[in-house]
Amino acid sequence: MSDIVLNTNALRVLIDAPIVEKIIRKGDHIFVAACTWKKELFKGIHTHLINLFHDSVKKLYACNAFHIRKQGKDILPRNLKKAILKHGADKCDVEIANLAYHRFKRTKQKARLVSNDSCFQKSQHLFNHYSIRVETRDEFMAGL
Repeated sequence: MSDIVLNTNALRVLIDAPIVEKIIRKGDHIFVAACTWKKELFKGIHTHLINLFHDSVKKLYACNAFHIRKQGKDILPRNLKKAILKHGADKCDVEIANLAYHRFKRTKQKARLVSNDSCFQKSQHLFNHYSIRVETRDEFMAGL
């Protein structure tokens, strides 16, 4: 069981029903920063796929495995925040990183942040220092 923080593009893995079943079976929890819902999540996606996504979210939510969080207080370590901003992170990316760090601090277990964004990928070594594993979407899907 682990806490998995998904960014906007990584959320699209939830369209795939077998992946959702594996997440539920393993007892993992999906955490999403509130800002990802405000972005253009479904831009360019066919309506049928959006319906599949909503069905998957409902299934995860029914199992208490899907959580949308708005981090009120910025608890992200200064050096980590500075590194991701240096690599082009926007305000939402900082909120996603803050959520991943909060999950680690809260559970004292390794958290997983799934994103293909370069600001996270180029700062992997710092995230690892804080017990947050940064994975690409493909690495996440292969690890299920």
